[in-house]
Amino acid sequence: MPQKQPIPEYYRNEFEGRLGTYYDTLFALTTLGFQKRMRDHVISCLPKNPLTILDMACGTGSETILIKKHFPNAHVTGIDLSKTMLKKAQDKAHRQAPGITFSKEDIEHTSFAGNTFDAITVCFALHEMPPENILGTLKEMERLLLPNGSLIILELARPRFFFLKKGFDLYCALNEPFYKQFETLSLTDELQKESLTVTTHHFFYNGLIQLIQAKKNTPCSH
Repeated sequence: MPQKQPIPEYYRNEFEGRLGTYYDTLFALTTLGFQKRMRDHVISCLPKNPLTILDMACGTGSETILIKKHFPNAHVTGIDLSKTMLKKAQDKAHRQAPGITFSKEDIEHTSFAGNTFDAITVCFALHEMPPENILGTLKEMERLLLPNGSLIILELARPRFFFLKKGFDLYCALNEPFYKQFETLSLTDELQKESLTVTTHHFFYNGLIQLIQAKKNTPCSH
């Protein structure tokens, strides 16, 4: 049996309380109703016929369920640290897209074997972590991906327009304790260091959302 994983110090307990229960409603409000289109962007970046897909920090499973609906024959796994959110994800998936595997895992230190997944997705999770944990998670993603496997990251970014920036900064000051540190990292540069080739880096919604797509390099044969 896998050893029980310790809870990371940065993890916020409110994900087990009301925030976990009402997360879907709060997310819809904070994304101004654009969440369906944002999730569709992730789906459009996935490979054509993936057999194994991992949704990291899956929360209440909205993206995981959408992935399963688009790839019904794939083995889809969602992982998160929140028991509250995973329970909600399981309930939603039972009604909407049966056959998904959900498990409680630290995305920086998973129990999966290396070279397991054709694709990995992670949406709006990295900015919740200190930089050292982000870097550890990128290493874990590279370890888990099969050669030529796809990684899709959907994340926050600083908006371009002045008034949006002011609102965004206020939101981060109140709700995102690690965002300023997150901003100091270049995700694309760090991915390149981990034997991943960045193929796409787009910004949406006046620069508020960024999408990064990368592929794991195939080992050179000698």
